[in-house]
Amino acid sequence: MRISRGAPLIIALITTVLVGRGLPDSGCSITENFDGARSIAAADLDADGDTDILGAARYAGDLFWWENAAGTGARWISHVVEDDFPGAMAVYSADLDADGDADILGASWDSSTVAYWINDGSGARWTRHILDDDLKGATAVCAADLDCDGDLDVLGAGHLIDEVVWWENLDGRASEWAEHLVSCYCEGVGGVQTADLDSDGDPDILTAACSNSGIVWWENINRGSEWTSHPLDETLGEAHCAFAADLDSDGDADIVGAGAGENLVAWWENTDGSGTGWNRRAIETNLAICAVHAADLDADGDTDVIGASATGDTVRWWENADGRGTSWYSHTVDTEFGGAYTVHAADLDGDGTDDIVAAALTDDRIRWWKASAVSLVSNTR
Repeated sequence: MRISRGAPLIIALITTVLVGRGLPDSGCSITENFDGARSIAAADLDADGDTDILGAARYAGDLFWWENAAGTGARWISHVVEDDFPGAMAVYSADLDADGDADILGASWDSSTVAYWINDGSGARWTRHILDDDLKGATAVCAADLDCDGDLDVLGAGHLIDEVVWWENLDGRASEWAEHLVSCYCEGVGGVQTADLDSDGDPDILTAACSNSGIVWWENINRGSEWTSHPLDETLGEAHCAFAADLDSDGDADIVGAGAGENLVAWWENTDGSGTGWNRRAIETNLAICAVHAADLDADGDTDVIGASATGDTVRWWENADGRGTSWYSHTVDTEFGGAYTVHAADLDGDGTDDIVAAALTDDRIRWWKASAVSLVSNTR
């Protein structure tokens, strides 16, 4: 067990103003020049009541956040969090020190680092701390209360060493950490998420790996002290992503994922709510997807699915037509979004409904779209 007490580094505020021009069918720009835009997250980083966007640039090695200046998504002001984070692969936002504001987590492939930045409360200054500088091929990071003690812990993945690791927030204020291994046999792991997949009240772990291990969920035994692996679908080739959500409106967590090798987007029904039985249902069979997300995009009370295809330069969402996941309508968001690599959902215009936001690795862009506007552009079954 290693205790992490990273020396803080305070990052000063640097800003750039980007002005949007409303919301055309092609979407509204957040940034058009973010070198290797790979990962995004949504949070209220300046505590002003609206949703801002956070991003990681793979090639520039930057972490930026964009202030939703008017609260409507029409004007964005960029702020540097970190400009020396080589191979920035992932960002995530959560209140790690329990002071009521949103902090930032990041994973760096090139420096094998998982780090976090503490928010001064306004998003103007960030203090960096290192959790781990030896997680080879650090590729994913998120936060959850894995030991059920009331504070947020951190979960990360090292692609080059096939490791999934979590760090226990010992004092609840993000000043002392203990490292715990979930698995060192998660071959090709590229994504991690947490959700209560067995309905027992604690968070479990969901991983996606581009190797033969596919999608796996890890049962949380005794408050994170032990983890039991449950392969979901080992036949899913090149499983780059997985996301947990209730897709059939029955009150438990199901799983949506994609296999780029099969051009398949599918969801797995948690048949009894305990994670012991899963029934695979196809959503899309003609697009290689590298990222998925789930949210109620049409505000009808059920959960829809969003996907990004880097090889197809496409962002698409699928409407859960019957609310039970048995019928889906496909809506094409953008087919010229070069290297579409990740997608997210958040209410960016403050109208109470989720919008779509995506990052393009090749085109260096982050944009957002209203799902209601997209529905009018393309609707095929």
